[in-house]
Order: sequence, then C-alpha cells, then structure tokens
Amino acid sequence: MDPTREEIASTLARVYIFQGKKPEELLEAGDLFSYEENPKGKLIAGRDQPLKNFYIIQKGKIRITPISGRKPGIPRQLGYAEFFGEDVLFSRHSARVDVRCEEDCEF
Repeated sequence: MDPTREEIASTLARVYIFQGKKPEELLEAGDLFSYEENPKGKLIAGRDQPLKNFYIIQKGKIRITPISGRKPGIPRQLGYAEFFGEDVLFSRHSARVDVRCEEDCEF
C-alpha cells in the first residue's frame, strides 16, 4: 500500500539532506516523490539501464557498485533513509552504477 503524505514526510525528515526542514516543507517535497516496490534481486540500474530517478530507501537494502570501464568499482550497501541517484537532480547524465536490491525494497 502506498505511504501517506505524512509517512513520506516522516521518512524525508530522517534523510540528512532534508533535516531541519519545516513539516510543511517536508509535506510539499514529499508530493514530488512516487512510491515503488522492488523484490530482492531486482536490478534497478546497470550498464545498459542508467538511473533515471532520485531514490530514497524506505525499506530494505540495495547494493550500489560504480561501473568504470571493464572493472566494477567498490560496492557499498545502502538502507533505510539513505538515498541514491542524486546525480539526476543536477545533470541529464547519471553516474554509471549497478544497483540491485539485496532485500525486498520500497523506495
């Protein structure tokens, strides 16, 4: 079930780039986000599938691995209230990364 505006605002308040914002600002920002569920193992982005959105993790964990030439970079794991895809907010080109759900995820 999709989260309410208040639940989205509550999640945003835990994300460090939104900390210190007023509740009404968080509600307004939350209206810009959409909700999606992804099963464990799903590829969100990869070599032939670039990131197109900014995501905030509401549930689950993802593994994000930079793609650079033929060798993958050092992977890192992200979880609740962490985000990825911020490059798309500032550029038409996103970073080259492989993003896969390590658990069932909600963004």
